[in-house]
Amino acid sequence: MKWSGAVLTVLLLVVWVGSGWWQGGFALWPTVALDVRAGRVAILWEEPWSIIPVSSHWFAIERHSDAFSWWFDAERVTWGGPPYTIVRIPIWVLVVLIATPTLWLWRCDRRKQPGLCVKCGYDLRGADHKVCPECGAALQRAAPVR
Repeated sequence: MKWSGAVLTVLLLVVWVGSGWWQGGFALWPTVALDVRAGRVAILWEEPWSIIPVSSHWFAIERHSDAFSWWFDAERVTWGGPPYTIVRIPIWVLVVLIATPTLWLWRCDRRKQPGLCVKCGYDLRGADHKVCPECGAALQRAAPVR
């Protein structure tokens, strides 16, 4: 899980930075479309929602000159047909939503070396104490194998 989160975070960062110069997307017309450009992901859907797409295709990946956007946006547009709703989500928000639990998973998975205090990492090998002399934490000894 932590590796998947790390790879997804890196991919989102690459897309976020690259979206400052390039745009691209995917469409299931007229149902829904995704567009990435200027630091945001735009999700477009037709109103009323139709469940069956007529066609699907990738948008061309091409250069654009839009200013980099840092915040959310939503609007309704009509292009001579039914209205569309467009919601734009900044990619940095997606990076934070993925990276935060990923960092937590990495931090929780740090393995302690045997013979070290679990709380402070003090070297207890060869010591015969019930508590850590460095931090006072109770020591957990493994039960002998019979």
